[in-house]
Amino acid sequence: MRSDLSLNLLASEFHISVSHLSKLFKEQEECNFIDYLMDIRMNRAKELLTDSEAMIKDIAEQVGYTNVNSFVRIFKK
Repeated sequence: MRSDLSLNLLASEFHISVSHLSKLFKEQEECNFIDYLMDIRMNRAKELLTDSEAMIKDIAEQVGYTNVNSFVRIFKK
């Protein structure tokens, strides 16, 4: 997963405004982009923590976090 993935990046890629993309996303997924992205990353992290011997630092990087402390804080929530 890309650590730089953001609504701004996606809006730029699709050549639409951030606010329009945010509205479309919320209509389709019934949650905001950040919550959706964090949910995907945390679910993947759970799988990796369960099924691999990888270190937490490596798993954090694999799911798109450059800062392991941020990853651990969000994972605990």
